[in-house]
This record gives sequence, structure tokens and C-alpha cells, in this order.
Amino acid sequence: MLVARLDRAADRILSERAGLTYTRFLALLTIDRLGPCTQRAVADELAVSEPSASRILTSLSADGLVEVARIPGSGNRRTVTLTDKGGRLLADCSQVLEEAFASLADSAGIQLSDIEEPVQRLLAVLP
Repeated sequence: MLVARLDRAADRILSERAGLTYTRFLALLTIDRLGPCTQRAVADELAVSEPSASRILTSLSADGLVEVARIPGSGNRRTVTLTDKGGRLLADCSQVLEEAFASLADSAGIQLSDIEEPVQRLLAVLP
């Protein structure tokens, strides 16, 4: 329940402050982490179907945040690359979410340094 509520809050915050959905933010984050990659790799990382990934990437491409290009000689495969504009928006949105999370933790009386080690341990055991 906590993760779902944090996801919804992130979606609301990003929509209000940057006009970007959390799903589109995650796609940008994925492409940044993977580097130039295929549309299928983005779909796999986001755990969505390829048609869903295609819609997300088409939207990001229309906004100039990513470049989607066919891979010559590979049929319908496409490569996806983050643009400079996409990189700047990703950095801005990451900062917005970090500040919002820090504020949330502060409101709850939690020091981020107190939860860093347990969160890292959880991340280390996730498949």
C-alpha cells in the first residue's frame, strides 16, 4: 500500500510541477539508466506491453524528450535515446521528487539517513 500511495503522490507532484506523468518519468529514467536501448528493453524494464511502451515513447518523442529510430535491417525494431531536453527534464523532475520525499520524511519525523541502510539492503535482495 505504501508504494502505491508514493507512486500516486509522485504522479500528482510531477503532473502539477512539470506536466509529466510518473509513468513517463520512469520511462525517461529507464532510458537514462540503460543508455540507448530498444523499445522492447524499455517495455521489459517498465513491466508493460510493447504497445504500451510504444505509446509512452511516441508521446515522449513528440515532446522532444527522446529520439526513437528504426534499426536498419532489423524489421520493426527501434532504438530509443534520451535527448538533451529529456535529460534536463529528468534531472529537474528527479530533484523535485527528492525534495518532496525529503519533506515528507521530515514531516513524519524521519531522518533520511536512518532509512538509507535498510532501503539499500531491501534493494540488494530484490530480484
